[in-house]
Amino acid sequence: MKLQELIVDEIDSNTPPENVEMFYLLVSAKTDIPYTELMGKSAEGMNATGSGDRRKWYDKCRSIQESVKDNLLVMYGIIAGMNDGQFVKFTDFAFNPLEEATEKELVENIKAYTEAAGALVNLGAKQEEVFEWLKQFKQFNLDGLTFDAGVDGLEDYEDITPQVMAEFQAANEWREEDHPRGKDGKFGQGGGDDEEDRKADIEEKISKIKIDFTKDNILPELNAEDLEELGKSNKPVLVSKRMLDRNKSVHPDLDEKDYDEMLGISLYRPNYIFPANPEKPNYFHFIGKIEDGKNSGVIVELAENKDNYEVVHVQRLRDKSVERIKRRDGNKN
Repeated sequence: MKLQELIVDEIDSNTPPENVEMFYLLVSAKTDIPYTELMGKSAEGMNATGSGDRRKWYDKCRSIQESVKDNLLVMYGIIAGMNDGQFVKFTDFAFNPLEEATEKELVENIKAYTEAAGALVNLGAKQEEVFEWLKQFKQFNLDGLTFDAGVDGLEDYEDITPQVMAEFQAANEWREEDHPRGKDGKFGQGGGDDEEDRKADIEEKISKIKIDFTKDNILPELNAEDLEELGKSNKPVLVSKRMLDRNKSVHPDLDEKDYDEMLGISLYRPNYIFPANPEKPNYFHFIGKIEDGKNSGVIVELAENKDNYEVVHVQRLRDKSVERIKRRDGNKN
């Protein structure tokens, strides 16, 4: 039997209507249940929606839910039974939402939270922890998603052991005899003319970068001298639509117009090339100078078993971050 029916049964039929209404108002005041919800009627008055009272009631319900959640977790564990001589321990569960969001509201909420997540990453938060923070909002249904946190950039350098770095440096050790110089001391058999040709070739490659965010993009081959140092063959570079979509959600601070310049500078005028992930030896971080205090970092997968090399991440780097990586690499690459 509903609360309303119980109350009505206890009230004499001869009770004046205003007294009945006063009784409901008292119940509403004591329980914080909105009068409109208690009576099952719409809010009255000009522009009345009852949203304020409903919000207050929902806040109280959430407070009650949080206060009993730990006890409920223990209870559910007891009900679930024993495991290795102990009751099952549940770490978390989600209450059903008090009010279902519309599809439009849900999309707007997801966008707002992912932008906040991107800002946290830019401030230095670890991506794995940010992803876990996003997943706690059960209404977004993110539990089934697998986030690729292996290409986050700087955090991976913390895991590069001295052994991994020594192996990388040995494989890429500079050998003067492998790089003949011209009479003027510059690299290239033709001296100055070859150097000018090389610069012109780089600028031509950069000028061809026009990223279309609606499809996959194929960029020119990387510089021959860089590939030679890395022991890699010549291949075009793929910038996939999937990567662009993901990168935009992780780095909302980057405008679409920024990608052409950042990709061009990092890939074809890099100041440094470093290993990007000790667990993924084909991942390399190409870093190029944009302006004072700012650098472009592009992580590229240089896999020989694929038709193209593939860009997997694009981000801005501060000078301090680049210096930290240089110190780890011993200033040799």
